[in-house]
Parts: sequence; C-alpha cells; structure tokens
Amino acid sequence: CVKTAVFDPTGGLIAVRLAAMFEAGHFHLRHRVIALAVLLAACAVVLAPAPAARAGNWTWPVGGEVLTPYRNGSDPYAAGQHRGLDIAAAAGASVRAATGGKVTYAGRLPDSGDCVTIAASDGRHLVSYLHLQSVAVKRGAIVGGGGVIGEVGTTGTRSATAPHLHFSVRLAAGGAYVDP
Repeated sequence: CVKTAVFDPTGGLIAVRLAAMFEAGHFHLRHRVIALAVLLAACAVVLAPAPAARAGNWTWPVGGEVLTPYRNGSDPYAAGQHRGLDIAAAAGASVRAATGGKVTYAGRLPDSGDCVTIAASDGRHLVSYLHLQSVAVKRGAIVGGGGVIGEVGTTGTRSATAPHLHFSVRLAAGGAYVDP
C-alpha cells in the first residue's frame, strides 16, 4: 500500500486522505480498484513535468502547424537538437506574445534573424520569437499576452525553408530550454 503523501506543486496534500482510507480498508473491493486508479492518476498529474505554457495563462503565438518539434537532449552541443518549435505561418502573419512581460531584446542576430525576447511577467521564463519579417516592439517595452510583437518572416538561418516562427522558451534562472 501507499505509505507516502502526494503533494501538488503548491505544497497542498491531494491524495493523503484517499491513501489513508485505502490502507485502512474503508473501501469494498470494487471501490478499491477505483480508489487506486484515482490515486495513481493524482500521482501522474502531480509528478509529470509541466510544459512552460501550463505555467500560466499563455496563448499560441501564431496560428499554424508545427513543422519542427522541440528536441533537447542532455548534451547541449549534440547534433539534431531543436530548442523550440517551428510553427508554419504565412510571411507577414502577426506574431503575438504568448505571455506578457518586458521586451529584453528586439533586433537582428546573425543566425536568428529579426527576433524578440520577452522576460515573462511570471519571472520564470524568457520567451523568444525568431526569423521575423518585422519587429513591432522595442527593448524595454511592456507587452501584454496576445499583443502583436512582429510578423512571421524568413530571416536568419532556418531549419525549415517555409516561412515560420521559431518559438522557444528558457528558464530565466540558468537559461535551460524547456518545451513550449
């Protein structure tokens, strides 16, 4: 039987009472199966790593199909990694901030082309938008979630030839990339 408590990310107990009742035999056999399933589901939800977008009220930055998925291994220099999502969209389509925050970079980088980076207002994430055709914000600007920050383009060195937005998320503390 389960001997440990399960905690949600904010520290509150979710399954302790259920586990205690299960161990004390307060359920009939058919209800034990259901109780065990609920307990296991609670554990799976609590222990599963949440994508960055689940950390708050985030939105999709541009409508379109994912051309290149997120791939990031333990070796930061290994080939074949892709630390973001390439989202297909027509050149010139509006790119919207996935979450609100402060623009920390707005300009051109050699491989990224025209790009914008926003320090999310949650204080935990840096969100970048690469290969833009144009940039609609300036460094230091405060943007709201859903606000237009630029247009999809084909600038910089791209992993897909079709116009797309490269959308990436890093942890503000340490800079590790996470799956958007």
